[in-house]
Amino acid sequence: MEHGNEVDHPDALSPATAISVFIRWLDAVAPVRRDRVVWAWGADYDFPILTPYIDLRGPLDMPWHFHQQRCARTIWKIAFPEHPSPVRPHNAIGDVRSTVLNVHEAYAVFSVGLKQQAPPATSPPPLRSATDSGAMLPGR
Repeated sequence: MEHGNEVDHPDALSPATAISVFIRWLDAVAPVRRDRVVWAWGADYDFPILTPYIDLRGPLDMPWHFHQQRCARTIWKIAFPEHPSPVRPHNAIGDVRSTVLNVHEAYAVFSVGLKQQAPPATSPPPLRSATDSGAMLPGR
């Protein structure tokens, strides 16, 4: 897979720098690698795209093992078998926000045991800016 290192935006980071910043953030919020669980909306899509960019860092350990990867699409379907998957935003930040919200909604169903409950019609929480602790996170 060929990866470009040119980014056409004055504030953009190179892919190698962006992945290094992301992994430093991940190490800060989840320092014990064996305890990490990493979610994507479709494990067969995001992880194969992300892995070669992680490899740009050189011969360092992966930030998680294959068995720590989770598919949010699967947990959604188990929690809401009668509801179609929500429409995904077509940008990285929107997709992350929606995935986090959808995983939380699914866990809420499991915690009360209502498998047929309709998904809430809430909006994802606002994100803090990248300059607040160096990461885009749901607002508190």
